Amino acid sequence: MHSSISFLATRDGGRSVTVALATLICMCAASLAASPEPTEVDELTTLPFVATQPATTQPGRVVQFQPNVRIDFGKRQVEVDGAVTLREGLLELFACSPNTREYESIVRLDTRPVVIFQALGLLGLEPGHPLRMDPQTLAIIPPAGDAVAIDVQYEENGIRKTVPIENWMRHSRTKAPLERQSWVFAGSIPLPNGGIAADEEGTIIAVVDFESALVTVPHLHTAANAELWLEPNTPAIPEVGTRCTVVFRPGPLLLRLDHTGRLYLGSKPVTFAEAARRLRAFAQENPGLSIDVEIGPDSPASDRDRLERMIEALRIPVNRRAFTRPAATGPAGEPEPETENGQSSAESSKVIPRWLLGQLATTHDPSPAATQPVNQTGR
Repeated sequence: MHSSISFLATRDGGRSVTVALATLICMCAASLAASPEPTEVDELTTLPFVATQPATTQPGRVVQFQPNVRIDFGKRQVEVDGAVTLREGLLELFACSPNTREYESIVRLDTRPVVIFQALGLLGLEPGHPLRMDPQTLAIIPPAGDAVAIDVQYEENGIRKTVPIENWMRHSRTKAPLERQSWVFAGSIPLPNGGIAADEEGTIIAVVDFESALVTVPHLHTAANAELWLEPNTPAIPEVGTRCTVVFRPGPLLLRLDHTGRLYLGSKPVTFAEAARRLRAFAQENPGLSIDVEIGPDSPASDRDRLERMIEALRIPVNRRAFTRPAATGPAGEPEPETENGQSSAESSKVIPRWLLGQLATTHDPSPAATQPVNQTGR
């Protein structure tokens, strides 16, 4: 508005400014008069997890955002090229960036984490936070953020396959298949140089507690070696070195009850009444709506019962997600081992996060395989 007035003033003088101002005032008044009163659905459209259209005006277009990174605005997904790096062992991540944590990640993605951060933002996803500590209570707060669904694409015998990344992992103790997870866009931690902490630590898709994680699960899982809960599902994973593409897209609407009885809709804490109101309004606009429901096993029984009654009353189809926090025991059900300072691994995982101390614990694999140059080829 201001630039338009200045332009008129330089061309036509003061009289044109007066006319332009009068015209703009009339237009604004008419627009305000025609605007409807806000409704519950209007409020819902401000929430990032209910966006149904791309955050761009380029429908159906695939853009080469950066080397090895594409944005498919039509499908609302980010595609990142990489390679298989691990088929056996224990996992702390599903995916890392080059020359960082290949020794504990199934896939290496050939880009910087901040590039993926930017690409997900262009889809309209909003970052939340990795695990962090409440400065007053010193309690550890689990990760949060907009829901993300993740698949991996690869070729086998000349056939292009797409599977959920969960298919390439399994529980380390029971060898049971990994359930579909409620991945969240935690967003890592911003750094003064314009990057994020995940750039330093390589933590793109984490499955244990990393305060630098870009994408992770919304639960606490200790990184103590004796307690690593996942391992590669070796028979399902192609040979090391196989090129692959990890695909990120907005995940389903998630309703989650944590161990304290706090309710979350997407990444936002809500009251039970607010959740019911928002879901009812959104279901009216989206008749085929279904939601993912995750209930912490340690949540108060009264809150669990209240949530079940609310779901039943709403009559919205639900997909129940397992809450997969492992028990704090050692192998074969033995008490978990103590660390060098006499703490159990569960206790030692609750220390003050390193980023609060201004430190990053980047760990590099000394093996030659981890120092190979990044393959900049496409799919």
